[in-house]
Amino acid sequence: MLRYADDLIFFGTTQAEAATFESFCATELGKIKLVIPQLTENTKTQIYAPDEAAEFLGVELALNNHNEYEVRLGQKQLEAIKSTIYEMGSLTELRQRQLDVSRFGNSLNSRVSAYVSTYDFCRNRNQLEASLKDWARATRMRIAIALGINVDTLPADGRWFLGID
Repeated sequence: MLRYADDLIFFGTTQAEAATFESFCATELGKIKLVIPQLTENTKTQIYAPDEAAEFLGVELALNNHNEYEVRLGQKQLEAIKSTIYEMGSLTELRQRQLDVSRFGNSLNSRVSAYVSTYDFCRNRNQLEASLKDWARATRMRIAIALGINVDTLPADGRWFLGID
């Protein structure tokens, strides 16, 4: 069993063994008036088969091509990260956040660095880093276009300066 704040994950060699762990923890938590949600459609509580990717705290535990378990970022989390980066590609959003040109680059770079650091333990961290680089470039490109800059006519130094080369 792993615990993080109020999230729990149980591992067992059989479904019955995992259910036994769950029952034990539910009993112990009940002693301090805490509960584990029952397995129903409207809760996060789920049972995963050994060959099924199990999502936990934004990452997933899944079998790789060598039939070994690994922790990786799942597609759902990658899409969520991409959305947070792309949110910064709107001048309206930047104005609401009071991110002017002097703060925009630092904020975007800080966000990218934070994701890289947060998910450094994931097997597919290299994919994340490459994707973040692409997403940040696309975000800068969106801002340049929103500002009326014709990025196709920029010299190499201009593309470098805007972070879109």
